[in-house]
This record gives sequence, structure tokens and C-alpha cells, in this order.
Amino acid sequence: MEDLSRLPPKITGHELISQAMGRDIVSRLRERGAADLAVVATVTYMTVQSIARALRDFVAGDIDELLVCGAGSQNPVLMHYLAEAFPNARVAPLDDLDGGLPAAAKEAVMFALLGFL
Repeated sequence: MEDLSRLPPKITGHELISQAMGRDIVSRLRERGAADLAVVATVTYMTVQSIARALRDFVAGDIDELLVCGAGSQNPVLMHYLAEAFPNARVAPLDDLDGGLPAAAKEAVMFALLGFL
């Protein structure tokens, strides 16, 4: 899990968070008697703790707003855990930003911006 403590820039794609790592975590939880729902809840909580640690370690100042995009923004448990981790922040899907960029368009807009630059 040393990849989770890397300095930015960071990604959490399959090249770093491998299926083998996932299987190892699931196997360890099952060895301890965790049921399927407990495994999912634990992995979701671990994900949030990783996000929270990275934000605390690498973002200067207080976080008062956390806009989430991607599949995680549609996961109510993940969003709840993020809100618990940052009780003084507004935690919301990127799509909720008034006048903002729809999350589904984010990647296309970023590639257009990179092309323009």
C-alpha cells in the first residue's frame, strides 16, 4: 500500500491500485469473518480515509468545499463518509455546482483546454 502515500501528482488507476491489492484486502477481511456487505463498507471507508489523508497532507489551509466527480460521487455511503471526514466542508457531487461543469463533460473539456493551450 506504499503507493497510497506517494507525493502528488497521484492517480488511483488500475496501474497503482491493482486487482491483486484488492483481492488481498478482501481475502484478509474474509479471513476475519467479514460478510460481503462488511467488506464493501470497509473498502469504501478505506477509500475515504485515503482521500482524506491525501487532502490533509497536500492541501494548504482548511477545506471548506469538496466537489466530487466520477462514480464515487454517486455512492451515497462514500459521500456520507467524506462528509464525516470533513464536517466543516460542503461535500457535494461536481454536478451540484451552480453554473458549473457537468461531471460527465469534465474530461472532454480538459482535453479541449489542453489542445487549446
